[in-house]
Amino acid sequence: MIEKLTKKQEEMLQEYARAGIEIGLATGAEMDEKEVRRLTDAHRVMRDVPKAKNFLVFDSPFAAIKEVPGIDPSNALYGQHDINWLMYLMYYRVELGFTEETEQIVHLFELAKRVHWMWMSSDTTVVTRRPVEIHMQPKPHTTVENFRVLHNYDDHALKYADGTGIYMFNGVEIPDKYSWVVTTPADELDVTEVLSIRNTEVRTEVLKKIGVERAFDALDKTLLNEYTCPLGNDYWLYDIQFGNNVRKYLRMYCPSKKELAIEAVPPQIENCEQALNWREYEEPITKPYVPPEMRT
Repeated sequence: MIEKLTKKQEEMLQEYARAGIEIGLATGAEMDEKEVRRLTDAHRVMRDVPKAKNFLVFDSPFAAIKEVPGIDPSNALYGQHDINWLMYLMYYRVELGFTEETEQIVHLFELAKRVHWMWMSSDTTVVTRRPVEIHMQPKPHTTVENFRVLHNYDDHALKYADGTGIYMFNGVEIPDKYSWVVTTPADELDVTEVLSIRNTEVRTEVLKKIGVERAFDALDKTLLNEYTCPLGNDYWLYDIQFGNNVRKYLRMYCPSKKELAIEAVPPQIENCEQALNWREYEEPITKPYVPPEMRT
């Protein structure tokens, strides 16, 4: 039984982590299909499953899911995206000598270095090629060193050879129905249309693309109430004109992120304190607002 790691074993943890990140973020659609088929068949045999009669290769998981009945993200093997736990077990295998206990992950580890997602049914193996582009940036407002998230304001943050991919702003997924906020340049986005997006996270990230201050300045608005809470944070309640309709929005500087945010509130809200109470209790409580940090 291992009770304590040696200094060398501790140092190797960082090497394995770096290697895993490199594999997980690797791009390039090239694939040695013969070798990949050999590895997938070897894994099947190890698991007492016959070699595949059919071996299918797709440029992306989206294409595979569309074309092959019965497969979806929930029953996939995630290839390079499984590298976190595969690399962890490889460390145990190579550095700590747990060879017998980790035998069944050997082929999966080799596959993770070569393919993206994959599926193995009773008679068919489906594999997908790695993305051709991955765009990332440091996660805003985090103290975790080197913590990056998928991000691209102008195209897919993760893109495959067939043109499919995932839209992400600062680590927040932008659903395909909002793809127009990606394909439209920031200075051409209609602020009132952006504010009509119901998903709060998506709306906030799109406003960041425009520039929240610039977006707010462009609105036809009337200031209804100002408020400084006991902790010193400032809030403003506005009527904002949308064509023939008027909606109420609370403008605030997020204390933790120290950035401007705009949030829709119900029409019956009369002041900032009611709006702040509504954000926490989902009703416009008329009692004075007390920040959570000051409650007993």
